[in-house]
Amino acid sequence: MNTSKTQKYILLFYITIMCIQYIPIEGVGISDFKFGAMILCPLIWFLNFKTFSKSFVVCLLYIIAISFSSLYNFESFRLSSYGYKLAFVVMFLMAYDIVYIRKALNIIDFENFVKKLIFALVIVLVLQQIAIIVGIRKLPIINLLGYLNRGIGANSLTVEPSHTARILTVLALVYLRTQEIKFGKKLDIKKAFRYNKKIFIGFLWSMITMGSGTAFVGLAILATYFINTKNLIKISFIFVLIYTIAININYEPLDRAIASIESVTTFDNEQIKEADGSAAIRILPVLNTFSELELSYSQTWFGYGIDSNDSTELLGERRTVGDLKDYGLITYILSLILVFSLAIRKFYCVETLIFVLLLGAGINNISYIWGILLIFTTMRYFQLNQKNS
Repeated sequence: MNTSKTQKYILLFYITIMCIQYIPIEGVGISDFKFGAMILCPLIWFLNFKTFSKSFVVCLLYIIAISFSSLYNFESFRLSSYGYKLAFVVMFLMAYDIVYIRKALNIIDFENFVKKLIFALVIVLVLQQIAIIVGIRKLPIINLLGYLNRGIGANSLTVEPSHTARILTVLALVYLRTQEIKFGKKLDIKKAFRYNKKIFIGFLWSMITMGSGTAFVGLAILATYFINTKNLIKISFIFVLIYTIAININYEPLDRAIASIESVTTFDNEQIKEADGSAAIRILPVLNTFSELELSYSQTWFGYGIDSNDSTELLGERRTVGDLKDYGLITYILSLILVFSLAIRKFYCVETLIFVLLLGAGINNISYIWGILLIFTTMRYFQLNQKNS
């Protein structure tokens, strides 16, 4: 376990299991397998301890805030939720130290890993689509546990298509970031396609056909990566053209994505819910956080107790971002410090759009969110150390 190679495989193992969910073994809810793996993280971290990193300080403060809030709202305390949250945080700390302190991963290995994970998600999705086309509605070995009634849309290696869409969006962005380092500059869309045709085609096919409105939001976010002052007019024209075509074709996931984007501009909760109930669960909490935050209430700062956010109205009409309602504003601020000091390199970037629009601006007890944070923090390391990558 003291060798760099072993630590590298440990890191990639945890990123992988956080980003996928093999339903026949793990089910569709909380995965006992993932939790069991995370229980080992404190031991792995301790056995590989070298020095106290910045991550240790931030994660410790975050854990203290969570613990204080749990004591403050002890009547709602549940050891399972509290322990699950801590397991995610310690896993993140372990992974951070493997990357930043032990330096167990190089940019080439990370690029290859990201590429392979994209291909795995794409290949499994295509196999599921073939099964659907030939009339097979259930084939557990390829993670197909039922027909979603979305044409050939399927879930790939996650619980549902929207989860796959988020993961693929992040992987595509991070892969583009690795190409920046590899070529010493940001690639335009033509060169990105020329050098990575198989990934490009597989990714686009998956995002368009998986049957998720979230996928189209992810595509729109990724498109901002290629925008600069030189091509702003051209990209804007393409957006207008795509929008014009999109509103005149009948493809339900795309219709929901467009309706969601249009409804957000109204800041009307009812319109947002009517446009897309799934999107409302992500969008409304962000809006509610600004409209319903009462700084004079002690509960605002220390929370209302575990699962308070989950017990609010259906579709998230009164939900707030992340664990703000559960653990309070102090804990939420510390979670943002964790994200923007350890995972996302700078605030004004595509990663922030993903964090806000696809992850709901919070770090809940959801495995793929922490998987994305692990990917972001690994990429951040290589961005900060480009000359040595």
